[in-house]
Amino acid sequence: VQESRGELVAFLDADDFWFAQKVERQVALWRSNPALGLVHCGTQLVDASGRTLEVQQDGMDGWIAHEMLLFKRRTIVCTGSSALIPRSIFTAVGGFDIRLSTSADWDLCYRISVRHPVGFTPDVLVVVRMHQTNMHANIRVMEHDMLLAYGKAFRDADPSVRRLRRRSYGNLHLVLGGSFAQAGQLRDAFRHILKSLWLTPENSMRLIAFPLRWW
Repeated sequence: VQESRGELVAFLDADDFWFAQKVERQVALWRSNPALGLVHCGTQLVDASGRTLEVQQDGMDGWIAHEMLLFKRRTIVCTGSSALIPRSIFTAVGGFDIRLSTSADWDLCYRISVRHPVGFTPDVLVVVRMHQTNMHANIRVMEHDMLLAYGKAFRDADPSVRRLRRRSYGNLHLVLGGSFAQAGQLRDAFRHILKSLWLTPENSMRLIAFPLRWW
């Protein structure tokens, strides 16, 4: 970002690619509402050989900060390679937190969404390659990053955000528990699942559904 000069900034991870219309369509959406803090888009996930794994077109728009904290559904699709952000807003929120790795994009998008509405186009404009060396495959780093990002989010939050704290952490621990379980790291999985159930007992129903969804 420091080396670039444009009014808008966008990011492309090394193992992903954009379709040709990606920037054009996102810029058009932003120009139709310059109050938007960022614009994201539909995404296609493929495996290392290019076979489609999933198409994600269920992102959110508008004021989504609370939904991001609740971590119960997809809010911003593929933040790393899909987000287009006005430079002035990127600078105003402080840019990336260089202490973070896998969750630096989530943290940036959350800080933007607290101050600005978000725009979304369901058009699939990004392809993300999923493989064993993806940064997000390192669950231990993701655990560290997301707990740090949540700590920042709630540290000086207003009362409406603080009321979400227990449920938000409960849902985050459930997601981390599921991620560790899928990686076969069962001790860490149980640790997070127990924290989730203590904070948010109603997550027991989501937990029961995990094996079926995984299968």
